[in-house]
Amino acid sequence: MPSSIYTAISFAPVQGFIERSRKLRDLFGASLLLSHLSDRLIEWTTEQVGEENLISPAMINHQKGTPNRILVKGHLERNDIANELMKAWQNVLDTCENWIQDEVPAAIDYGWKEEWNHWKRYAWEVFWGQGESAIEAMRDLETRKLQRDWVGINWLGESSSLSGSDAIAYPGLGTVAMKPGNTITKADYQAFYRQLAWSIEHPGEFVPDDAKDDDISKFIDPSERLSIPELTKRLITLPKLAKRLKIEFPTKFNDTQREAGEW
Repeated sequence: MPSSIYTAISFAPVQGFIERSRKLRDLFGASLLLSHLSDRLIEWTTEQVGEENLISPAMINHQKGTPNRILVKGHLERNDIANELMKAWQNVLDTCENWIQDEVPAAIDYGWKEEWNHWKRYAWEVFWGQGESAIEAMRDLETRKLQRDWVGINWLGESSSLSGSDAIAYPGLGTVAMKPGNTITKADYQAFYRQLAWSIEHPGEFVPDDAKDDDISKFIDPSERLSIPELTKRLITLPKLAKRLKIEFPTKFNDTQREAGEW
């Protein structure tokens, strides 16, 4: 190995992850998550090669707007990088899944845990390049990005109302009941999403039968049908969940408009 080696790191999909955002809150959640994952990778790489060998981004300890391209002076293995990214993403999904299980009374696990595990394993792809100079490392990274190694997730059931490309997150997702001709109906989805929307502001409480959809929640509309990654983007904008993950977050969501100039 040459005495001086540079390593460039990136991950995907970034544009696609952001594009599947219908509401401002989803766009904000996607940005938060991408910055959080990049921040975790930067923190790990500086532990491996030293903060003085971090070339890009120039600033650390600053989550907002963190880029997903990292360049360091030093040798890092692709598998180690991928494992660190996976650990950070798994922690995000575990935090959201556990909140649902703890605070949404209707969210009894009928088999969807394995679907969460699929998303933990296959949501992201890591790209890695090396060279004897920073320019060579970045060129190597761009060359390797042409060789995709992405794995798609097969699913049963109806597609989400946001992107239409992934299955609706539902406690029975992935079970025999999801197969065509079996027991899950639109009424089942409606009941779960009404309860989920109610639990945002009333954690642990069952939604009253006489509650009107317009009065239940503005955070999640009871008529929405979100996939697991879409639901994760939405939930991560809950300050209490962002705090658990140590994600820098405005005191109120409306504050993002006032702080936008700082990003």
